[in-house]
Amino acid sequence: MSKVIQEKNHAFYVESVIPNINEKIIPGLFANIRVVLGEKVAVVRIPSSAIVYDGNRNSVFVVNGTIVHKTYVEVGESNGDYVDVASGLQRVKSGGFGEN
Repeated sequence: MSKVIQEKNHAFYVESVIPNINEKIIPGLFANIRVVLGEKVAVVRIPSSAIVYDGNRNSVFVVNGTIVHKTYVEVGESNGDYVDVASGLQRVKSGGFGEN
């Protein structure tokens, strides 16, 4: 199962093995399924282009008023365009971030 959900339609790819004894399942069929994943975790998601790769550490620049801080972050899952920040940032207001 893909760990990245498409933002437009909330879809993601799943590969599975399903017994097809009566041969009623044919290629191209769609199914609505319910997948129970554990607890929901709120994450901070930022554009991948905001990450500065600095040797073995990742950082972002956080603007606080007129002051800019370089903040080290740990990144999580990525879909290429966006990356989840596992630690180092917290959402402080809509569209804004702060250091942990």
